[in-house]
Amino acid sequence: EELGFIPLITQSDPSFESLLDNGVHQGWYDVDNTLQLMILQWIFIPWLHAELDAYCDHILPHGVLELVFSSPQDYGALDLMFMVDKAALKHVHQLYINTGHLVFDLVPCPLHVLLEECYNDLGHPTVTCLTIWHIYLDLLHAVQDHALHSDLPTSPADTDADDNLPLLKGQCDLPFNDNDDGYYYMGGVGGGLGPPWMGQCDK
Repeated sequence: EELGFIPLITQSDPSFESLLDNGVHQGWYDVDNTLQLMILQWIFIPWLHAELDAYCDHILPHGVLELVFSSPQDYGALDLMFMVDKAALKHVHQLYINTGHLVFDLVPCPLHVLLEECYNDLGHPTVTCLTIWHIYLDLLHAVQDHALHSDLPTSPADTDADDNLPLLKGQCDLPFNDNDDGYYYMGGVGGGLGPPWMGQCDK
């Protein structure tokens, strides 16, 4: 449960779940420890991503199965594929996704820089199922040692990133009504004032 943010890879191969649980059972990782959580995310997520890519390449159809997959009508099967134009996907990506947004950072930027430095100092070891917990522990100890000699930010310094998205054509922002009691409503009910019972829930 402590590592439930990565269920797909563990379902594809139960050995991954055992590997992840091992660190918890050994006392190397505490879900309530912010630093340990960030270091675990920094090293485990890219590795699991690569393992998942390799797993997908392994299970995709090959040979005759690939022919059935690409031309189901030739084998008496229904073609239920829905083709999406790659140019359309690229356009939506460019329009709505800011790749520089903080949400796409595994860890805060200052910690990422420090982890990169510590990882290089370790000799840039290869991450495998046999080495990943050892590398995690080495990084944890290195960061803790660094923290003894300097202040290490654990949250992004700039939290004022632009979260605005362009409105769809013909649409407008929701009305915003700020009440005196500290509550606010964003929507179209009651001309933007909200339903009649707004602000009366505590009465």
